[in-house]
Amino acid sequence: MLAPTDFFFQTQIPRPPFDNPPPPLQNWPTYTPYQYQYQNAPYLPPGSYGQPNPHLPKPAMENNLPCSAFTDDICYQQRQSLGPSQMSKCCNKGVYLTDVCVPGKCSNSTIQLCCFQKFLQAKHDCCNDPSQDEGGTKMTNQFNKCCHNSFVTDDPCCPDQAAKRYWSSAYEVCLPTVTVDFSPVRFEVHFTEGVRVLDLSTDRQWEFNCTYGKKRPQYAYLP
Repeated sequence: MLAPTDFFFQTQIPRPPFDNPPPPLQNWPTYTPYQYQYQNAPYLPPGSYGQPNPHLPKPAMENNLPCSAFTDDICYQQRQSLGPSQMSKCCNKGVYLTDVCVPGKCSNSTIQLCCFQKFLQAKHDCCNDPSQDEGGTKMTNQFNKCCHNSFVTDDPCCPDQAAKRYWSSAYEVCLPTVTVDFSPVRFEVHFTEGVRVLDLSTDRQWEFNCTYGKKRPQYAYLP
């Protein structure tokens, strides 16, 4: 297993232009192909860990709610308050690093973080898609295309312009046999009330198994 310091190449990922750009943040790192290990971590607002959230759906109410009610911020709060094993079955994206990646909470300063979380969620979704093992041993870009189509969408918190730029530099991370060590990376997100930090070395949500897609040789999807 290689650490980031073992890699001789790091891509500087461009950020899309905005009318009021936020202060510069640490770049989302990518590394040379096929030499990855992958790690992420929690995004905790100050004083929030373990605190009950009055806005969380009560367990008895869950059967009466559509899964669309369980947005990423709700699932994040469930994970923090109840633990991963007690989360609603509707919280099935696998990775919930933050509660700010929903309309009304996200902003220019959260785009990098929200795109990172969405990228991991896209890979998690494809890793758990049984159709990725269909088609015998013929080479395919089906897995990478699955990731792309989940990641590059019309999302106010990770606009397609930003997602396309991240994809062009990080697409190889979203292959079923590729892992990356992101543990040395920290995201700093600036809000009016201060700075929140996401330390990618303290939570191992990233360490999910890629169940499907490994049986077929894969190549990249670059539309």
